Amino acid sequence: MSDKKTSEFEVAWDTQSEPIEAKPEKVSLVKLWRYATGKSLILVILGASIAVVTGAGMPLMSIIVGDLSESFVKMTKLRESPDSLVCPQDPSCNTTFSEIYTAEDFHNDILNQCTSFAVLGAAVYIAAFIQVSCFLISGEQMIHRMRLAFFRGILHQDISWFDKNNSGTLTTKLFDNLERVKEGTGDKVGLLIQFLSQFFTGFIIAFTYDSGLYKCMKNGIRKSILVGICLAATFIIIFASYCLAFWVGTSFVADGKMDPKTLFTVFFSVLMGSIALGQAGQQFAVIGTAQGAASAIFEIIDRVKIKTLKTKIKINNFKEPEIDCYSSDGIRFENVKGKIVIDNIRFSYPTRKDIKILKGISFEADPGQTVALVGSSGCGKSTIVQLLLRYYNPDSGNVRYI
Repeated sequence: MSDKKTSEFEVAWDTQSEPIEAKPEKVSLVKLWRYATGKSLILVILGASIAVVTGAGMPLMSIIVGDLSESFVKMTKLRESPDSLVCPQDPSCNTTFSEIYTAEDFHNDILNQCTSFAVLGAAVYIAAFIQVSCFLISGEQMIHRMRLAFFRGILHQDISWFDKNNSGTLTTKLFDNLERVKEGTGDKVGLLIQFLSQFFTGFIIAFTYDSGLYKCMKNGIRKSILVGICLAATFIIIFASYCLAFWVGTSFVADGKMDPKTLFTVFFSVLMGSIALGQAGQQFAVIGTAQGAASAIFEIIDRVKIKTLKTKIKINNFKEPEIDCYSSDGIRFENVKGKIVIDNIRFSYPTRKDIKILKGISFEADPGQTVALVGSSGCGKSTIVQLLLRYYNPDSGNVRYI
C-alpha cells in the first residue's frame, strides 16, 4: 500500500525550524513614521510650520511688554518732573519731556499696545488650534493603519508563536504601546517644535535688541556650566537670567546705554526662551518612549508579509512565520482521496525543546477508517492532531496526505 501513487500528491514539510528570539530595541525616527500616508505627512509639515509660528508668539509678546513699560516710564517721568529732559545724557538736547509726550499720548500708546496684545493673542490661538489639529489628525490616521497592520500581523502568526506570546501581552501592546506611539507622533511633536521655536525666537529677539549683552551672555554660559553640576539646568537658566537682566540692565539704564523698553524686552525674551527650553526636554522623553513602544509593535508586524498597508520603509532582517494560515503559496491538490500517513514523526514544542513529545511515531489512516489515539495525559495525542492540522511542523519525519 505504501507503494501506491503517493509521490504524486505527497507533501513534505520543512523540518528545520528555529525559534525567533528578537530583542526589542528602539526604532528610528524614520521608521516610527512608516505608516504615515502622504496626506498625513502634509498635515505634519503644516502643523510643524504652524508650531514655529505659535512658539514665536510668546517671545514676540516681550516686544509689546517693552513698549508698554516704556510708556509707563515716560508717564512716570512726566508726573514727577514735567520739565525733565527727554535726553538728559545729551547736553545739546533742549527738548522737554512735556513738549512731546502728554497724557493723551500715553492713553493712545496703551490703547495701541492693548490692541497689539489682542491681535497677537488671537493669532497664537488660531495657530495653536491648527497646529494641534494637524498633529492629532495625522497621528490618529497613522495609528489606525498601524493598529490594523498589527492586528493582521497577529492573525498571520503560527500556533507556536502564541506559545511564547500570551493574549494579555498582545492586548497590552495593542492598546498601551500604540497609545505611547500616538503620543510620540501626535501633538507632543508639535509642542516640541513650538517650545524650540519659542526658545530660539526669544534669544534672537533679546540679542537683536541689544548686542551689548553678548559679553554678559558668555560669562553667564561659563557660570551656568559650573553651577549646573549641582542644580538643574532649567532653574539655572531661569534664575541666572533674572540676575543678569536686572543687574546688567539697571546698570545700563543708569549709565544711559539702554532705555527701559529695551531692558524689559530683553529680559522677558530671555525668560520665555529659557522656560521653553526646559519644557522642550519633556517632549524629547515622550518621543523616546514612543520609539521604544513602537519596537514591540513592529516586531510582530514585520514577521509577516502583509500586502495591504504597504510602506516605503525598508525592513532589515525580515523573517516570516514558519506557517502562515493566510498564505496562498504551495500546491493545491484537486484529487485527494483522504489517506493520511504519519511517517517517523519526532516533535518537541518550540517553547520546550528539551522535552520530546513524539519519538518516531508512525501510522496510517485510510479514507473512512476510524483511528483511536489512546494514552496517558501528555503522551502526545493532541499533539498529533495539531500536527495533522499543521499548527506546527515536526522536527523530523513528515505528514503526507494521499
